[in-house]
Amino acid sequence: MTAEPTESSAELPASISGYSDEAKSDMAEDNLSEADIQGVLDGAHDGRAEVEFDDGHFELEFEDIDVDITPDGMVLEADR
Repeated sequence: MTAEPTESSAELPASISGYSDEAKSDMAEDNLSEADIQGVLDGAHDGRAEVEFDDGHFELEFEDIDVDITPDGMVLEADR
């Protein structure tokens, strides 16, 4: 059994590994593409996005898009 990552030990994922059903629904509702979500992750890596770590996932905000993503790259939520 591995420990839940903490803010100090967790690293932003290098890439997106997949999308939850909720994220897919959010993206369709808000007309967001996978490229939009990748842009938020890229912005986080470049230090241009707001990044918080909470409840085992990262909360990213960039250019009015909010993305919740796990350290292994699973997008949990994505909306404007």
